[in-house]
Amino acid sequence: MQTALNIETTPRVQTQFVVTLEWIAYLAIAILALLLRLAELDTVPLTHGEAREALAAWRAVTPSAAGDSITASSVLNFAAQSLAFVTLGGSEAAARLGTVLAGVGLVLLPILFRDLLGVVRALIFSLLLLVSPVLLAASRLGSPAVWSMLAAGLLIWAVWRFQATRQSGYGIGAALALTALIALTESGGLILALILAGAAILTLLTHPIEDDDEGSPPRESWIRAFPWSAAAGASALLMVIVGTSFLTYPVGLGAAGAALEGAVRGFFERAGFQPMLPTVTAIFYEPVMALLGAVALVIMLRAGTLNAVERFLTAWVIMGVFASLVFIGAQPAHALWLTIPLTALASYTAYRCVVVTTQDVVFGIPIWARWVTALLMIGLLFLVSIPFQDVARGLLRSLDLTSLSVDPVSGILLMLSLMFLVVGYFLLSSLWDARTALCGMGLGLLIFGGITSLGAGWSISVTGAENPNQLWHSRVSSRDLFLLRSTLFDVAKRQGRGFAERTPIHALVPSDGVVAWMLRDFNGTVFIQDFSQAARQAVVILPDYGTTLDLGAPYVGQDFTVSRALGAQPFNTLDLPAWWSLGRSRAPVLRSEVVVLWLRQDIYQGVPFNDGLAG
Repeated sequence: MQTALNIETTPRVQTQFVVTLEWIAYLAIAILALLLRLAELDTVPLTHGEAREALAAWRAVTPSAAGDSITASSVLNFAAQSLAFVTLGGSEAAARLGTVLAGVGLVLLPILFRDLLGVVRALIFSLLLLVSPVLLAASRLGSPAVWSMLAAGLLIWAVWRFQATRQSGYGIGAALALTALIALTESGGLILALILAGAAILTLLTHPIEDDDEGSPPRESWIRAFPWSAAAGASALLMVIVGTSFLTYPVGLGAAGAALEGAVRGFFERAGFQPMLPTVTAIFYEPVMALLGAVALVIMLRAGTLNAVERFLTAWVIMGVFASLVFIGAQPAHALWLTIPLTALASYTAYRCVVVTTQDVVFGIPIWARWVTALLMIGLLFLVSIPFQDVARGLLRSLDLTSLSVDPVSGILLMLSLMFLVVGYFLLSSLWDARTALCGMGLGLLIFGGITSLGAGWSISVTGAENPNQLWHSRVSSRDLFLLRSTLFDVAKRQGRGFAERTPIHALVPSDGVVAWMLRDFNGTVFIQDFSQAARQAVVILPDYGTTLDLGAPYVGQDFTVSRALGAQPFNTLDLPAWWSLGRSRAPVLRSEVVVLWLRQDIYQGVPFNDGLAG
């Protein structure tokens, strides 16, 4: 017998936001992501590519700045930097703030896919993006590739929601995201759009979208439901508003053309020495994600659970590898083409390691079993890493395999640690079962990989930012640039009475390089084309010619390292373990670019400027 009670006769609509453990976790992830990207942000000088983009925005918002105007290669990055410079002033932190915030947004992007991936897996996905070294380095070093990946994620979400609901708002959102991806982000945006298109085609060919269930009302076709006119108008409006910085800088639209031109040029001009740079970078810095992504694919193939989402991610990885082969102008940050889908696949493996199944309940396996196994796994991996690094240092000192100088104790400890990993698996399998042992070891590998990944990302962008032995860097900017800038300000206190814009400086350096960025506040700077134009000038910056120059007056000079690079030397295969784990190789680090700051003798002695005295 059932009794129905109608207590409430008047329906009430009440909107209430409930704070759950999930949202607290996302808030913690957001705070950590922001702190990891803001900490020490202004202690690392801009790279040569960053300096050019920053100067383009700085000269646009500071008409009195020295140097010709520059066309940026990323509309969104240009707009973000212009806004940051207007509100915060010109600094390294302000120049990178836009990509920092975009990186945080990319870390939190899995929130949008909670219904598609599941609550727990989406949260794991976000955690894995938090510790991604490629994403951390790209965010901290101002790479526009972060903008393109954020636009790509929003595009995928909008297309998915439009496919599910046929609401015109999602269609317009998809058009806006596609426009931003192709024209407003960077040269790799068009390539990423082609990657996603290829992945979608492969997915449809291998897993066609099912027809509507019988009995359900028929849905309007995708083509008929899409708001073509509204989407075209919104896309054009987005181009005009963002491209012209809200109609304040009309020539800013040229950056969209520069991005498309860079996409075409990238098929013919190589950016670095390493072929397939995005693929190599992704595997080099995130081997754990690549391994767990492959494991996820094997699990789903064996279980027959490879749905449309996983097929799309797999096709994305395949298309990303192919793109890294043909697009030779790719930068290290374009490894995001692969790390994002690989991390999404790895989140499936991590979810399988965390979730408690019916099998665990039936066989009475305690929940803490896999976590104890994970702790043991982490300890064993640390034991492996210590002798591994000792062996790597020994290989670094060896000329070839016949003259190894590896410490035998370290080699024995490495072999024993690897044996403990294998023996430990069988012991734990016999204690509980093979699945619990594998899940625990997978969790341990994931946590250990997360810790080392954070270290790798921090090394790329902070502690090792001056180390050209990093795969990420082919040429690094020196912190001597900060010393050069502070020295110029000391000169300005005497020569310009504390006003940098009053200090005349003649500089024989590129007007779009890192030295020009250090001169951004010195509006009296003249970028000369020949050292003879610097004769008898008060303050001069010239390349280090390695010889004494006749500038028509006595001068006092100090040299400053601008950038460093590896010496031209064939890479020794024995250096690979040390290069990967320690960021070291036997190739010498050379000062590839040096400038000299020359002060005329009377300026150095504090005598007021007198052209006759200079003679």
